[in-house]
Amino acid sequence: MTSATATGRDGTTVLGHTGQLPGSLLDHVLRQSFGLEGYVQHPLGGEVDQNVRITGDDGMRYFVRVTRAEPDSADVLWQNSLLQHLASTVPDLPVPRLVPTREGKFLAALVHEGRTHVVRVMSWIEGRVLAELDDHPAVLLRQLGEAAGG
Repeated sequence: MTSATATGRDGTTVLGHTGQLPGSLLDHVLRQSFGLEGYVQHPLGGEVDQNVRITGDDGMRYFVRVTRAEPDSADVLWQNSLLQHLASTVPDLPVPRLVPTREGKFLAALVHEGRTHVVRVMSWIEGRVLAELDDHPAVLLRQLGEAAGG
């Protein structure tokens, strides 16, 4: 999670800025940019990004990642290109798939409290969220490593 303070580009500290988008603003972006309306937000853990699972009345779920970055950020572009590469080269691999905006892009950008945020929507993969587990047994971590090809 992000802290209650943030450092601006000029080096000043912005008190009370968590780096997270309010739920109502996220709803607006999801509706306007991705055409997703009426979804309930379920916040997920995250060290840097704001991660949210959204669930619709029809049971459809998506993973939403909000990153405080510019749309052309190397990190964002790398993550998106990796997901697109996996989708095209190993389509049976169970990894999230990027959901395009109404304009066919794989992200929406907006400025909130003077900071640029990138919103990406991905398919939801059913299962337990690792951050919700109280214990991370060695066997589980080994299985994750094997699944990741390590």
